[in-house]
Amino acid sequence: MLLSILASFGAVIAENDSIEVVLKDEPVKKEATSPGHPVFAEYMGAYWCGPCITASSNLHNLYGTNGDDFTYISFWESPATGNPNDSPISRRSHMQNAPGYGGGIPVVVFGDAAQGTYYTSGGQNYDSYYQNGGNMQNANDYTLTVIQVENGNMMDIEITAAYMGTGTKTVYYYAAVTEETSPETYNQGGNPNPHHVWKKWLLNGANNGFESATLTSGSSVTKSWSVPISTVRAGGGNTPADNFLTVAALLSGDHTNHRSIVSASDSNMAPLIDVGVKSMTTSNPNAPNGGYVNGDMVTIDATIVNNGVDAYSDGGDVRFFYKQGNTKNYVGQTKSLSSFSSTGATQSFSQQIDTSNLPANAYQTSFGVELSNLVADKSTSNNERVDVIPHDLVPVARKAQVIGSNEIARGDNFLIEAKTTINDAVDINTSFFTFDVEISESGQNNWLGGENLIVGGDQVFQEGTNGEHRQYLVKPTMDMGAGDYDIRIRSIDSRMQTSAWQVTEDGFELMNAKPVITAEPIPTVKVQTTTMVSIADNINDAETPLSDLVISSSSPNFVAWHPDTQEIEVYFENIKYVNGQPTATGIEVTVNDGIENAYGTLLFNVIENGQPRWAGIA
Repeated sequence: MLLSILASFGAVIAENDSIEVVLKDEPVKKEATSPGHPVFAEYMGAYWCGPCITASSNLHNLYGTNGDDFTYISFWESPATGNPNDSPISRRSHMQNAPGYGGGIPVVVFGDAAQGTYYTSGGQNYDSYYQNGGNMQNANDYTLTVIQVENGNMMDIEITAAYMGTGTKTVYYYAAVTEETSPETYNQGGNPNPHHVWKKWLLNGANNGFESATLTSGSSVTKSWSVPISTVRAGGGNTPADNFLTVAALLSGDHTNHRSIVSASDSNMAPLIDVGVKSMTTSNPNAPNGGYVNGDMVTIDATIVNNGVDAYSDGGDVRFFYKQGNTKNYVGQTKSLSSFSSTGATQSFSQQIDTSNLPANAYQTSFGVELSNLVADKSTSNNERVDVIPHDLVPVARKAQVIGSNEIARGDNFLIEAKTTINDAVDINTSFFTFDVEISESGQNNWLGGENLIVGGDQVFQEGTNGEHRQYLVKPTMDMGAGDYDIRIRSIDSRMQTSAWQVTEDGFELMNAKPVITAEPIPTVKVQTTTMVSIADNINDAETPLSDLVISSSSPNFVAWHPDTQEIEVYFENIKYVNGQPTATGIEVTVNDGIENAYGTLLFNVIENGQPRWAGIA
């Protein structure tokens, strides 16, 4: 008796009851007439159930021909994992506890019917249920859109509900992630795959029920979630991301009882309207290498496109902005969209943004355009475009150092290494920088530079490494004093922004040079006459004035050194002859510059003084 009753409904008892009745599949109807509004169904079946194949296939066929306004969810017992754990909503229990449940599967319910016409058992064709409205209530007063966007390893989901009736309505967002095509199969009837197989509920913040919203006529409310793409598996030849299907319906109350369903949708149902930002470009004529310097005018050009299938004339706003942190700062007046006459039609907008008041220490700034106040827009994911522009910061030089020993012998040249900190994303290596290099006696701030003293910097060394730098050749002059010297450098970037000076104290030591003694020119003095002779052309010191030198000699011909007049006093008793000819007479002198001694010989031409010479009588 029990079997005959069940057979009349084309259903089977659950496998747990150890009874299975498989009925002949009914023919599949290929097309159905739309009722003019969305229709939502829920299916409960199992892999081992023959009539479930008929139910599943017919639902899938109806979705294939009328998927613009029909969707459904399958609560399907898997051969691998059994019945799904669909708590806390527990929709399977909800269907099994309904007055219309006869104890078998498959069960297909339209519009959350508790019993009657739209609570069906057995595998059958469902076109008529769909064509007759699917038990939906006031469905033309509501719209529901489901948008999902892949975001790395996550799927970002937005479900937007709108109400066009009078007054206000509170609705609940029945929403779930499903596998559009399960990779598992029924174990008979050609082993087809089930579809729209439930995997996860999209719940409220407390995870104990569906999200809710109170809708006001003419307005919309969007709820959003982010779900790992790995929630679903690859199936039907698609990747997990492509097999990820979000299904939603609007309930008139929470999930704890049978409710009116007023709308339904899924992420495959493309709304007719999609206005988005097609492109956005930023330009700054003052920045040949990109970026911006505070005070530049950045121009943003944006193209808005109608991606929908029909003309769009419901308006919307275009606003340009820059961001400080996560805060948008809107610039200029809000611009209004005009009508788009056809799909693919575009509108262009432009805005200049003055960067004078942007933070001086910002590494970069996001500039963008956004669309708002669109009506029934398909996707918010293309309603904004942002371009990140690096801030061309004032450079920061690094302290210079001498390459090699910093003890510089008198007369030697040496190299200085000039570096800068790469502190922005515009001047990205040392090739974008030049340097000013100067030197001064330590602590004196008497800075010297220029091409006669410091040259080079034309080449970047160790390019592409942390040690990349330019080199400058320093050519100390002979009149520079011995001792420690400071080095300072500043870097200049491609926009001619100049860093502060960086001083390397005691960067090098210019070693002392001994006094230089030369015999030429040879002065002439008279014999037996005390004579003052200038030695300004015979003795010099690179660091020490001649008057500060100490000159001495052990020669009897040396009388005294007179620093105030830069003269030495000499006396020659005799004229020196060699081979009968008068010859220059030398005086060995010691010259001390306060640090070191130098030794040399000064020559003198000694001549007669014009007085008679007396010789003794033999």
